Amino acid sequence: MNTIKQYLTEVLAEMSKVSWPTREELKESTVIVLVFSLVFGIAVYSMDTVFSYLLTLIL
Repeated sequence: MNTIKQYLTEVLAEMSKVSWPTREELKESTVIVLVFSLVFGIAVYSMDTVFSYLLTLIL
């Protein structure tokens, strides 16, 4: 039981050292991830469509 208490004390000490993002930083990061995901999805869809078309020409 003593080791659990020590572990939790150390976790709390480390969590107090963490630099948490502000709400604005979090919003900006979320927008960046969403835009990147959309662009990546469009790129994968485009490549899939082109390769599918090329395979129909070959086969």
